[in-house]
Amino acid sequence: MKSFFSIVFCTLAISACQPDAIDTQALITEPSYDACLSQNGQLALVSTAHSGI
Repeated sequence: MKSFFSIVFCTLAISACQPDAIDTQALITEPSYDACLSQNGQLALVSTAHSGI
């Protein structure tokens, strides 16, 4: 149990040391989506830029 807390503490310490982003840019300006059907047509996967999968 002690090693678990050590791993969690180290992970939080490392992630807290990350600098802020200097510049961010939007990759898309208009809504976009993608869709895919399984080979047998029973399953569909739809992904949008704003809501993910």
